[in-house]
Amino acid sequence: AEAVSAPLLGPFVYGTDGRGGVNLMIPTGGMRRPRTQESAVAVEDNLGNIRSEDNLFMNGAEVFTFTLSAVPQSIESLLAKSGKKMEEIDLFVFHQANKYMLEHLRKRMKIREDKFQITMSHCGNTVSSTIPIALKHAFAEGKLKKGSNVMLVGFGVGYSWGAMLLRWSDFHVTEAR
Repeated sequence: AEAVSAPLLGPFVYGTDGRGGVNLMIPTGGMRRPRTQESAVAVEDNLGNIRSEDNLFMNGAEVFTFTLSAVPQSIESLLAKSGKKMEEIDLFVFHQANKYMLEHLRKRMKIREDKFQITMSHCGNTVSSTIPIALKHAFAEGKLKKGSNVMLVGFGVGYSWGAMLLRWSDFHVTEAR
């Protein structure tokens, strides 16, 4: 049997589907569509939003639908690949996209509140750094102990997704200076 204190990093599941790119993007900039004076002109869309093609666009409903599909599938795939059950995971740390989405996913996956990290109230969605920030806060809150099985789940732009298992060790966490 594997010792509880043995380090663990993995297994991993991940994927990408570029068809979702149109749902979260800045249409101009770069070589495909360089910015121009015309692309900078702000216009009102059919929902009353005023933006130019140089501004970020997000189709929130489509991104939410993708997340509700990709995250549960990633978790199920990771559990199957690892041979673990939901009950064996001590803490779930997802990309901190927004609290509404996280709570919806937590309830859908039937994850207990005390096993689910939400760290957004003081910093919001910091994009790719949300998981390490949430891990640091979970550690500071005493939710991570040597041997804790932690599932990390990321998802976002493009569309892309990934999940992995981590067995917490005696990491030394220091404050940034």
